[in-house]
Amino acid sequence: MKFFILKARSDMHQPAIKNWFDKIDSRDVTRERHHRISRITSIDVELNRESIFPDVISFPRFMVANKFATILQDYEPDLIFKFIALFDKQNRCSQMYAMPIIKEIACLSERSELNLNRSEIRRAVIERKQVEDRALFTIADVPNQYIVAELHLVESLLRRRMMGLSLQEVTLYGEGD
Repeated sequence: MKFFILKARSDMHQPAIKNWFDKIDSRDVTRERHHRISRITSIDVELNRESIFPDVISFPRFMVANKFATILQDYEPDLIFKFIALFDKQNRCSQMYAMPIIKEIACLSERSELNLNRSEIRRAVIERKQVEDRALFTIADVPNQYIVAELHLVESLLRRRMMGLSLQEVTLYGEGD
């Protein structure tokens, strides 16, 4: 069993998101409070010459293109999605993204390495017994969002050549380690 943190590649120029925090309260991006977010939200973005609409965006929240969302739902059928329309007024172009509401699991081991204020994970070590039956989850132990996927799900994404996807391997700890 292997897990990876999913995130956007840092070397790709992504759209500059303008009015996110005016429209979406990050505290509502949970299974308990998702009803406070509209089913579809339009967000202004600004593209420069190097910007693209990749298949995955990590900031301000994890968002994926429709083909990416379909694969996530194949592995986690109970996922809830909110839809985000990113719109660049100046260039008159837009792209629709799905923002999955992913189950949070408190699973970080004390062996993990975090920054001083414990908001960023430098090296993720997760407790095996907490995540054994999961294909996709968010690490609940830190304020920043870390989306973790099991190897079979990751392989499915890689076979479909998701543009802009970056992976960081996670270490498992527990029984037998």
